[in-house]
Amino acid sequence: MSTEIALIAIDMINIVEVFTQDGVEKMYLNLVRQDGLALKSVPEALKTSKMCRKAVRQNGLALEFVPEALKTRKMCLSAVMRYERALDYVPKAYKTIEVCQAAVEQNGAELQFVPGVKPVYAVRVM
Repeated sequence: MSTEIALIAIDMINIVEVFTQDGVEKMYLNLVRQDGLALKSVPEALKTSKMCRKAVRQNGLALEFVPEALKTRKMCLSAVMRYERALDYVPKAYKTIEVCQAAVEQNGAELQFVPGVKPVYAVRVM
């Protein structure tokens, strides 16, 4: 009987830990490690640089859900290298030649998101 009580107590401690601030942050961090797009569900107040980096590393499109203040050039480069469509969520200040080139090399259509470039479309006449 005392073993059962001890196991119940351990379960209760684990449940309480999940509901502490630290426990909630760990829960969300584990979630975005598995699915970067889960960052969308994380309350803004709980998003940290570490969490956002992990989310973007897992899925480049998670950059869409990273608060502007937490975005870095390195994070943006990482995002477009994983998924070129993430260029659409890169702030203008971080759309450097290196970042834009990484996206365009993966998919030429990303040229439309490069500042100052007007894509020219060729039409073949038959």
